[in-house]
Amino acid sequence: MRISALVLVAVDVLLSCGHSQPRGGGHWEGSIHVAGIALAIRVDFSVAGDSVRGTIDIPQQNATRLPLRDVRMMADSIFFELPAGPGLARFEGNIAGDSAWGVFRQAGMTGTFQLRRGVAERVAGPELPAPYSSAEVSFQYGGVPLAGTITLPRSKGPHPAVILLTGSGAQTRDEDVFGFRVFATLADTLTRAGLAVLRFDDPGTGGSGRTPADETTQGYGKVARAAFEFLRKYPGIDSSHIGMLGHSEGALAAALAATQEPSPGFLVLMAGPALRGDSIILCQIEALCRASGMEPGEIAEHLSLQRRVYEVIRADKGWDSL
Repeated sequence: MRISALVLVAVDVLLSCGHSQPRGGGHWEGSIHVAGIALAIRVDFSVAGDSVRGTIDIPQQNATRLPLRDVRMMADSIFFELPAGPGLARFEGNIAGDSAWGVFRQAGMTGTFQLRRGVAERVAGPELPAPYSSAEVSFQYGGVPLAGTITLPRSKGPHPAVILLTGSGAQTRDEDVFGFRVFATLADTLTRAGLAVLRFDDPGTGGSGRTPADETTQGYGKVARAAFEFLRKYPGIDSSHIGMLGHSEGALAAALAATQEPSPGFLVLMAGPALRGDSIILCQIEALCRASGMEPGEIAEHLSLQRRVYEVIRADKGWDSL
């Protein structure tokens, strides 16, 4: 799977998210903090008589309108629960004016959350209108359509071009992180500088279908190659000057795609891993454990279990004991 073991653990822990609001429905935005990690969240509350209902959005995980339960709002406090991940997440906090804050507990872990009424100010993406053209496109991989956007300078072509490849996990073409559309902003900047840019929804997300080879990094490299072949034939593109910009796991996919002929004209590897995947996961687990305040003995137990997982997977036996 493209989603790493660390990501799955983080999702389970961080799906515990909340927004609060004093008396009445409305929209709140903020974040939760656990094990040194912050995760953006959005919560909407509605009031009908004496009952209050709520839903939560977690943009980074493509989770929308997850229902909250047992929502209780007082003049200066709030409590609600979110059934998710490894167990029920409970949130309890204080309210003062347009702000709310408190603690959540889930699966033996404790974190904090903070919220503010209304939409948090942030730079969400490029300024519009843009001084370039933009078109919705679709290309095929394994008989499945992949949807994307291509932006083209208005100057006379053919234009050099770059393909943007997202990091691990299900990402749309804009690679939204904490409400900041990383790839939308990159595409805007690069197109203003004179490059054509292709970005697309990962297989199984947004407007893209799920392909038979999208569950591994190797499969993602093949998807990247399909994007490269599509762009080579697109009108107004200089086929001898097409490159790839890969972020995180996208950097690996770009490198894999570059091993075939014809090769991309250039590669930009942004925060790409420099260690083997199993070593990276062990390093991430250790860092998260230290950040959460675990004792050395506890950290060693977690790392030992992860190494055991690797052994069982490689040998394909010992599943019951694991």
